[in-house]
Amino acid sequence: MRPVSIQFAAAADGRAVSIDRDTVLSSMVSDATCVVSTDPARTIANTINTPANEQLSSVIGLLKSQSIQLVADFPLSAGEQIFVSCSAPAYVLLYFTDPV
Repeated sequence: MRPVSIQFAAAADGRAVSIDRDTVLSSMVSDATCVVSTDPARTIANTINTPANEQLSSVIGLLKSQSIQLVADFPLSAGEQIFVSCSAPAYVLLYFTDPV
């Protein structure tokens, strides 16, 4: 398992994380509300704070409780980007598993 830590000094939407190899986003944990998505427009504001009545196919995971690990098992390809949004100064720890 390969961890990647994303640090936020303040609330922020849509920080890009580039995927450098074929991998699987296995799980994620954060100490604040966060959204991990394949869509840079998917933010804390429009996903958690004021959700619409729609199916969100671009969201990989969201955490609204502190320090809960969310299992994702979401496959990603080299060259893709995922986007991380956070509601406060915090960390988001992403765990990747590379295929063997």
